[in-house]
Amino acid sequence: MCRERGFLLPAAVFLLVVLAGMAAFLLRVSASTQQTVALDLQGVRAYQAARAGIEYGLYQVQRSGVCAASTSVTLPAGFNGFSVNLQCSGTSFQEAGSGRTLYQLSATASYGSAGSSDFVERQIVASTER
Repeated sequence: MCRERGFLLPAAVFLLVVLAGMAAFLLRVSASTQQTVALDLQGVRAYQAARAGIEYGLYQVQRSGVCAASTSVTLPAGFNGFSVNLQCSGTSFQEAGSGRTLYQLSATASYGSAGSSDFVERQIVASTER
């Protein structure tokens, strides 16, 4: 009489369970990586939107010598969903007998709402003198 009968079935079931676990783990890692890459791309887009806001503010200051305390900047196509808030303040001082003004600009670009999984925000600060 042969008592080793049926040994292959438990080994096959064990192997299938291990392979299914590995597949589930790989799917989870892949999804996490994909979400990280998407958020990284949104972060770069937010940085560029903030940079566009700073450049807009610097242009306004250098052109007219005034800046609004807080301005919402309209962005071109390609930045859908992003909002940019530009804040500016000026401090007057005397240099070599002439009046000068130092402007501090801060542009904050954001996408999504705070607390959501797709929320991204970047801020750039710059100063200029006129």
